[in-house]
Amino acid sequence: MSKTYKQLNTIGKEIFIRYYSEIKNLNISKEFLASKMLNENPKATSYDAQIIRVNTARIIFKSNRHLEALQLIINSDKLPHSVIHEAKNLIKSET
Repeated sequence: MSKTYKQLNTIGKEIFIRYYSEIKNLNISKEFLASKMLNENPKATSYDAQIIRVNTARIIFKSNRHLEALQLIINSDKLPHSVIHEAKNLIKSET
C-alpha cells in the first residue's frame, strides 16, 4: 500500500476531489478550508479532523504526488461515477 493511498484514505477520496482546487491553492488558509469542510459535510465530526485532512492533502501536493492520487481515485471501484469522472477531468487539466 503506497503512502499516497494511505494519505487518500485519511483525507477521503471524495473530499480530495471535491476540494481539490481549494486544497491546491495555498492562498486559502487551512483554517478557512477546514471550517468550510466542517460546515459543508454532514459526516465531518470535528474541526481538528478537518485540519488533519487539509494538512494531509497539502502534503500530497507539496510532494508532487497529486497525479498519483488522481490515478488511484480513477482506479477505485468503490466511488461514484461522478467522482471518478471529475478525477479524470482534473488529471487531464493537470497534464
